[in-house]
Amino acid sequence: MLNWLINLLSSKIEPKQELSFGTISSVEIENFFPSEQDGITIKLFNNKVTVNDYNYKLPTKKQIADFLTLDSTNNYKYIMDEFDCDDFAIILHGKLRERFVNFAIGYAQSSTHSFNFFIDEKKKLWLIEPQTDKIFTTKDTRYKIEMVLI
Repeated sequence: MLNWLINLLSSKIEPKQELSFGTISSVEIENFFPSEQDGITIKLFNNKVTVNDYNYKLPTKKQIADFLTLDSTNNYKYIMDEFDCDDFAIILHGKLRERFVNFAIGYAQSSTHSFNFFIDEKKKLWLIEPQTDKIFTTKDTRYKIEMVLI
């Protein structure tokens, strides 16, 4: 029994690989986030271990929506300055990246809020509100992207 438990704990758990519906280059992704947007500097970071990832896979909106239906990040309790919007977005980003390895999915911040985003197979940018699982596009200044991590 003890050997079984040791083997289980030491085994490598592989993330589930989702089906991709195309790719997008890092240059194309940067075009979603220009260096200037209404006078606000946009910074694009790459969270991959290697800096040589120039292409990312593209999910469908349905894949993301199906994942969010099963994910429980939105059920956490909001606590101002302890577990607030950035915590929700960081946790959801990690879960999405684990499930959708090397997909065009990320973490974003405006001057007042943190949230998530993805680029779908039609190369359309979608925002995700991690506290409600809502997927949308908007011009709302609360979601005016100033920084992204992908």
